Amino acid sequence: TPSPHRATIASARPASVPPLAHAQRTPWMGVSSVAADAPPALSGTRPSLDGLRVLLVDDDPLVLRTAERLLQRAGANVVTAASAEDAERLLDALAPAVELIVTDVVMPGVSGPAMIARRRAAGDLRPVVYMSGYTGDAFSEAALLAEDAVLVAKPFTTATLVAAIREAKGQARSAG
Repeated sequence: TPSPHRATIASARPASVPPLAHAQRTPWMGVSSVAADAPPALSGTRPSLDGLRVLLVDDDPLVLRTAERLLQRAGANVVTAASAEDAERLLDALAPAVELIVTDVVMPGVSGPAMIARRRAAGDLRPVVYMSGYTGDAFSEAALLAEDAVLVAKPFTTATLVAAIREAKGQARSAG
């Protein structure tokens, strides 16, 4: 019989998602890294992206749905793609309607950095936020990241993702 004085604590992380306690959250290769515990831009206020039109790319359906909900709750209009190839088709079709790209780094087929490198070569200078559960030595495509890239480590909070998006937008504004 359970004790009436014993509490059960449930984890917010689904059992199918491994913990990323080993992840390093440090800048590398000139890439700005937003720590997963970064405070919101304005303490006590709900982060707002004021209708920003975002293309979100991730091959993991759970991450894609979760990040989409976080961005929508923060005020963004979100279009999703499950691969870099789908993302490029959407970018071609929606051209100026997408203001910023949030993409996973490691995906089957074309990686996020490879997709962005192709877009940059074609003159697409939209701000980009990379998401990754890999850091340091585990990340083999660091050389493909643009110097103005912003990286957010998975798992992340809404405030962390919004801060990364604001940083990417600020870098794009100062470069333009």
